[in-house]
Amino acid sequence: MRLWRGVTLQLFLVAVLPLTVLVLVVAFGSLSLHHEAMRSLVADRNLRAVESAADSVGKEINHRGQTLEILAGLIENAQQARSELAKTSQNLKIFDGGLMVVDSKGVPLASLDANGVGQWLSSSEWQQYSEAIQTSPVGKAVYLPVQILNGLSYVPVAVPNTDGLTLIGLFSPEQLLSESLSIISDQEPVTIIVVDPAYRILYRRGNLNPEEDLSTHPGFKSALNGVSGVDYLQTVEGEHVITSSSIQPVGWALMIEESWEDIASPLLQTTQNAPLIIIP
Repeated sequence: MRLWRGVTLQLFLVAVLPLTVLVLVVAFGSLSLHHEAMRSLVADRNLRAVESAADSVGKEINHRGQTLEILAGLIENAQQARSELAKTSQNLKIFDGGLMVVDSKGVPLASLDANGVGQWLSSSEWQQYSEAIQTSPVGKAVYLPVQILNGLSYVPVAVPNTDGLTLIGLFSPEQLLSESLSIISDQEPVTIIVVDPAYRILYRRGNLNPEEDLSTHPGFKSALNGVSGVDYLQTVEGEHVITSSSIQPVGWALMIEESWEDIASPLLQTTQNAPLIIIP
């Protein structure tokens, strides 16, 4: 009986215990690999989504600049400016802050729903940027920093032409971003934020701590420097995957943040704990 007990103990120590440890190592190693694979899968998917969305927004912004470039090439004087603005007014509704043609001194020659432009021209910001506009390449759109007029945000776009005139249009970034970023599903618990180089929020969807300093939040700094990337942030709700990309030609940053565990189905999360049954 004592011999049998010794053999049993030796069998347990030599065969059963090492095999159990090996099985547990393999099981939990597989669980760790599964965890990393899911993280990478969500990160890759979100990176493609954020780059596609940033490209879509950039195309819409370029479309506005190209529209003004074409129109500026058709204008030679005040009379022609009024005529061209009237003929193309339907196509210029994308400039919800208005349009205006000014001479080299900033004197208005013609306008179209230009309340926003008129306020901007009378502000100190116009004096700050007017010289830069006049010295910019003729016929090319100049995208200026976001301006706040009557509590609303507008992006000024200016195009100087060969006749010494400048066509100025203002559009709302919030409306443009809301339409362009609708390609990202509303069904998922995802946070989407767009900021300008001054870390001013231009668009927001999802949860965000209003007291958070966005300059220290992962993703924004690299995107504002023109680099797309993936970051991970540990929160009380779990680990979040953060993907970001730059929006050109305005230099904004688009960030998408979500918990990768929210993507997995409840059944998949349950199967991750299946190896625990080996312990008994």
